[in-house]
Formats: sequence, structure tokens, C-alpha cells
Amino acid sequence: MGIKKTATMMEVANRANVSIATVARVIHNNGYVSAQKRKLIQRAIEELGYVVPVKETVSVSRNLVGVLTPPDRENPFFSYLPHALGIEANKNGLYVMLRVQQATNQYLQDVVQDFISESVCGIVIVGFEDTLLLDEAKDLLLGCGVPVVFVERTARCYGLNRVLLDGGEGIYLATRHLIEQGHKHFLYIGQNSTNDVDKQRLKGYQNALAEIGIHDPPIVNPFESGAMQAGYDSIKIGLEQWPQTTAVVAWSDLYAVGAMQYCFDTGRRVPQDIAITGFDDIYAPAVVPPLTSVKMPLEEMAQAAIQMIVESRNQTLDFYSKTITLSPKLSVRKSSGM
Repeated sequence: MGIKKTATMMEVANRANVSIATVARVIHNNGYVSAQKRKLIQRAIEELGYVVPVKETVSVSRNLVGVLTPPDRENPFFSYLPHALGIEANKNGLYVMLRVQQATNQYLQDVVQDFISESVCGIVIVGFEDTLLLDEAKDLLLGCGVPVVFVERTARCYGLNRVLLDGGEGIYLATRHLIEQGHKHFLYIGQNSTNDVDKQRLKGYQNALAEIGIHDPPIVNPFESGAMQAGYDSIKIGLEQWPQTTAVVAWSDLYAVGAMQYCFDTGRRVPQDIAITGFDDIYAPAVVPPLTSVKMPLEEMAQAAIQMIVESRNQTLDFYSKTITLSPKLSVRKSSGM
């Protein structure tokens, strides 16, 4: 499997002094490349002996987008965002082919090869799980001949299209809201992770409290990712250690709902005894009491990702990778005292 060659695509790019994505467009005859750059790349291919067998040349479809999403059934984000991507793709005359698979360096090669074999015109990777995108995986994506977009968890994949959400801003807004409600004793239920998304959310919590002189605020890291039980267990641990807590900032709505269940089971009233906020705002309006939550702009994230593919496909000039960062909003409801 793979393209057989005596030199790497990166070596061709270095020899021609262009990006690896530009080399890929020439090899796959997909997208605009200036005549001057095309000559430089062809010369580098000849000098280095890089050969693309005809049988492995990619045939690019004009109406199919491959979407990779993790098999996380508990987190509604990974259900709703692919749905939003499908709707946005349809608006642009495209269709989505969904692949439910661990989004990691380990599985990326097989997934991309499967998508390319189906002649997709673009690939969207949702919730990449590794902290860093390995060089060989990045070279594969840049050289696959179609635009690739990472959404939300992007593994610092510079040089590729990215749609980001400023989660730190979202948690900051939730924490500031609780501060303005008069709370002084806080607890954060978050993930102990080196992932940029998790670190940003924690930083938002810490920054908001640092503004009022709290520099080492209480934090509990759940043992289990994404589950309501984790929120339940975490607030139990937090209240045992910091019984004066009156406000909980949760990494997700699932953690928040688990925390609310614990409060109900132990006779604590929400928000009279403990105010709680979440993050996602998908199921938040339907819980009791309705949950104050950071709303993720799922439709806007999907629109940005699909438009990157459409623009790359229809380009008339040399296409540069883009990074779009969206800001969340806080939906205030009764769980925080409003």
C-alpha cells in the first residue's frame, strides 16, 4: 500500500523550495499551481527519481467529504458535529462519508487511505486524540491530494487547515458569571490532560479567579473521561476536601449533570446551596434545573470546515492553509441562580 517512490515528497518539496501541499497538487493534478512552481517541482521529481505509478494516482471526487470522528457515544459533541457537517456539506452540493474510528496517529494512515480510495474531495478530522501529530502522519495528510481540516482538537497541526474553539474563553465566561453572582468558593471538575483543549479550559478557570486574588483554586480531575458518573464522583471528592464550595465549574455538561445528581442524592439544592455550570449546551436546557452552559457554535464550526474544502477545491490561486478560531457564548439558566 502507499505511493512507491525512491524519494520522499518532503524531499521534492525541499528541492523545489515549495510546500509539500503544493507538491501534492502537482502530483495529483488537483488545484492551482503556478507554471513556475510546477516547473520547479517537475524538475525536482526528475532529479530525485520520485515516481507516482499510474495505478496509484488519486481520482478526486467532486461531491464526497470523508469525516473521521471518535467512537465516543457519551459525548454529544461527537454526534452533533458530524450531523452539522452533513447538513453544511449538503448545502454545498456535497455528501458526507462518516468513519467512526479512534482519531489517533496510529489509525490515521488506514483511515486516509480508505477515504482516498473512495475518491473524496476533502477530509475532516474531528476530535484528534493525540497531543501531537507525528511528522509521518502530517506528511501523509499534506500529500494525500485533497484538503484536510482538523476541528476542535488539532494536535498543533500547523500547516493544515484548522477550526478551533476558544474553550478557555468559554470557561472564563462561566467562572466570571459565578463570581458576579457573589460566589467565593469554587471547584473545577476538569480533565487532567496535556491536550491543548483541556489545558485552555483549565486556564480560563484559573485566569478568572486570579483576577479576584484566588491563585490556587480547587480542582478535581475525573477518573473517567466524558461520563456523568465521573462528575458525580468528582464533586463528592471535591466537597469532602473543600466543604465550603458553593460554585462548580464543569468541563462538560456530562460532568455538570453528574454533579447535579450527587447534589440531589445528598440533599443539596441547585443553585441555592451549590451553583453549577457546564460546557457544550446541547442537553443543558432539558435538565432540571436548566443548566447554565457554554454554548459551542457547532453550525459555525461545520460551516467553516466545509467552506475550507469548497474554497480549496475551487481555488484559482495557490491555496494557503487557514486557521479559524470561534468564540463560544454563555447560556445562563437556573442552575447558576438566574
